[in-house]
Amino acid sequence: MALILLLFIFLLIFGTPIVFSLGVAASFTLVAYDVPLALVAQKIYGGLDKFTIMAIPFFILTGIILLTQQKLGTHCSQFNFFQIIFFLMCQF
Repeated sequence: MALILLLFIFLLIFGTPIVFSLGVAASFTLVAYDVPLALVAQKIYGGLDKFTIMAIPFFILTGIILLTQQKLGTHCSQFNFFQIIFFLMCQF
């Protein structure tokens, strides 16, 4: 636990973004403690299997779609709505 914290703080002091600091610290700790990568993959997949965790990204995506429709107006056709979902521009 101390290894993760020390490496994380060390990387933050030198200006590394938080997301990369967390990733490097976690990866280094997994290698240092000889954790099998198959176990890590199983834990990640098992965590994604939970409905409540999967609902969060879809809730954010719904908010992005609704804000985009509000900015473009409500006169976009259904075809243009699907273009917004796949992050293409709405053509009038």
